[in-house]
Amino acid sequence: MRDRLTILFASVSLFIVGACQDRDVENAAFGSPSVNNQAAAQGSRATTPVGGGPFGIDLSRGLAGLDVAPRQQTDPPGLYTLNSVPAPHSDFEAYAVVAHADVGICEIRAASSSRQDQHGVHSRQVVDRLAAALSTRYGEPRKLDRCGGYSCDAEFWTMQLSEGSRTYGYEWTSPREQPGSMRPRSVSLSVQAPDIIQTFVRLDYEFGDARRCEQASRAAGAANL
Repeated sequence: MRDRLTILFASVSLFIVGACQDRDVENAAFGSPSVNNQAAAQGSRATTPVGGGPFGIDLSRGLAGLDVAPRQQTDPPGLYTLNSVPAPHSDFEAYAVVAHADVGICEIRAASSSRQDQHGVHSRQVVDRLAAALSTRYGEPRKLDRCGGYSCDAEFWTMQLSEGSRTYGYEWTSPREQPGSMRPRSVSLSVQAPDIIQTFVRLDYEFGDARRCEQASRAAGAANL
């Protein structure tokens, strides 16, 4: 299980990346604006459930309060796999954050379980449904549905994805960076393929100052050289 999580969160091919459920439940796990609006309208002590960020994670606290799994020697610098999150989403089974002591949380990542899906039909349906839910919070996304391989025959859809010749997903980018804000700089939702017959869904949020996060990541990677 540990090796699988490391592969999911370390080997990322982003855009360079179940049953239908109630929309309010989906939005709550993603950090729903409707909850904040309701609390403001009531003018009371009502607050967003748990941390208020995606999956209930409170970005202002960094790693404090998160159920972080013991780190392994092979874990990439700054990457922390989570045993659980305050507000899990039923479509995802694995969670991780990228965080640095002097910067805080730079990324929140989530991945579904993998399943046999040779033509990618199931994962595309899940991604389209999640994109509709995320769009209520972040607006219209940029959809990426591309194939640039020698063959784009739908029969080999997942194989093309695993080889990197096909991309399927959505991307939201904030108009400006907001360091210290709960609003992410970018959100990426995609179908990933660990092999030619299996797929899983990947959701990534990037927060904070991109330059500082990149500098902290480079510094952490060079720490033991």
